[in-house]
Amino acid sequence: MVIRRKNKRLSMVGYADVLRCVANGPVTRAEVINRMRIARTTAWRILGTLHHMRIIHVAEWVAREHAPYMPSYAIGDLPDAPMPSTRPNGKPCEAINVRGPSRATLSSEGVSFAVLLRSLEQPASVADLEAATGLFERTIRRVIGRLRELDMVFIAEWERRAYGGGLPIANYQFGIGRRDKPMPAPIGRPTANRRYREARAAREAQQFIDRALASSATHPAEAHAAAN
Repeated sequence: MVIRRKNKRLSMVGYADVLRCVANGPVTRAEVINRMRIARTTAWRILGTLHHMRIIHVAEWVAREHAPYMPSYAIGDLPDAPMPSTRPNGKPCEAINVRGPSRATLSSEGVSFAVLLRSLEQPASVADLEAATGLFERTIRRVIGRLRELDMVFIAEWERRAYGGGLPIANYQFGIGRRDKPMPAPIGRPTANRRYREARAAREAQQFIDRALASSATHPAEAHAAAN
């Protein structure tokens, strides 16, 4: 776990550390504050945002002496544990507010982080994640890198390039303690060149058909022959 200066602002990489803390839980907000060395407001906002986005849930309620019960969070989109209504002595009790931030005060970075995690429920490349979240490629790679350091994201599959050389493209997925799928051997240069030639020939053939169809208004017979 990264040690942080008290009250220092967290980035989305820091949210990954908070999520790892919850994944080791269940943990209360107070435990997150102590372990992460972040401000109470920051912890309230991050946990509230992740709870609102259904990335984490209330796993249990912790009793405190002369104080309301406190929610203890765990990772996963599961139903919240019901709020207790009485203390062990049978007297009515109060429960601390679990709703967290309102929609107007949700953490924008927290929402983006949650959307990224949702996009990682299925294997996705960095390009796929960029299209799904609207985040910059650099930001996605930094967050994915940190999640992989925390053993929370793995390479689920590899996608070979349509043509040309180069290494296959990694498709990432959220999963705690999961091992990467081995990278396949790269294709040889002759195979890469053949695929490129085949793809170029297919593009040129399609372009010829498109031009013929576009001129159908003035040359209907020619366009019909080209399409068939």
